[in-house]
Amino acid sequence: MKIYIMTDLEGLSGVEDGSYIPEESPFFQDARRYLMGDVNAAIAGCFDGGADQVVVKDGHYRGVNFILDRLDPRAVQDFAAPQWTGVLDESFDATMMIGQHAMAGTLDGFLCHTMSSASWWEYSINGRPHGELGMWATIAGHYDVPLIFVAGDRGACDEARQFIEGITAVSVKQGRGRQRALCTPVTQAQAEIREGAKQAVKNIGNVKPYKIDLPATVQLIYQRAEMADDAASRPEVERVDARTIRRTAESALDIML
Repeated sequence: MKIYIMTDLEGLSGVEDGSYIPEESPFFQDARRYLMGDVNAAIAGCFDGGADQVVVKDGHYRGVNFILDRLDPRAVQDFAAPQWTGVLDESFDATMMIGQHAMAGTLDGFLCHTMSSASWWEYSINGRPHGELGMWATIAGHYDVPLIFVAGDRGACDEARQFIEGITAVSVKQGRGRQRALCTPVTQAQAEIREGAKQAVKNIGNVKPYKIDLPATVQLIYQRAEMADDAASRPEVERVDARTIRRTAESALDIML
């Protein structure tokens, strides 16, 4: 049994405010340690549940967040390009997301955003808003790989349940507005991640891959009009209004804008 784990930074246990995220922050090294703790808990849970192979992706920003000598040696790190999808393909039985945040505009979603907190306002597929969780589930669904487990803030977990019936979700904190969160104690959160990942692996077969209707209409609303200018210059893109572009995606692998 082969599992692919995608990671992010904002939804980790212990990351209680936005000061942990910038690489130049004095708290960034703490976030990296929390990342390794949460990821290793998920890896352990996968093997507890019967996995034979676990592949993990450092999915936040530039992909330089893992502390490599702290990664569970049973796991394989995916360094392959492209940065966001790597080696994910139909050979995997399931995928998981660790450190996940909610989509842009989520009430009390801790550091909620979709791809870019600076420029993306709302991203949708066939008229339904999707965050990074839904986008990842869509790409995995192309390969018939189900998203079976998510760990992150409560907003992300609620979002996961709205998209994926039967998904296992572990909330490690509750947003207090966008910039602060009330965190579960780290050791407790990581124990819950391990147990949740274990149960999710045992539940493989009961969670269906997430599928979109194709061809799909993919639309992006930017924060400001000038942010749409360059993207709208591409021949396959339609300018809907000052802040909005859209195009048709023939494949679930072609949903990025």
